[in-house]
Amino acid sequence: MLRAFALCALVALTGCEIETTSATDVPAAVSDIAADESVVFFRSAGWLDAEAEEWHLPIRGWIYEPQDSSVRRSLFETI
Repeated sequence: MLRAFALCALVALTGCEIETTSATDVPAAVSDIAADESVVFFRSAGWLDAEAEEWHLPIRGWIYEPQDSSVRRSLFETI
């Protein structure tokens, strides 16, 4: 169940398409995220709307390509 939730979270965050081969298979995400990009999810609090009997689980994160910074590196080297 946790694996399926994590996959759904990733799909929702990245806007991926889902492909499945049968109803019992776990879907495989197809995405535009490059191999040199990083995906980071942030913690957030979920809540239950008791009246609507729905859980609200916000998913927040970043997709970015790490870059080396010679300015930042030289600053840390002088400390």
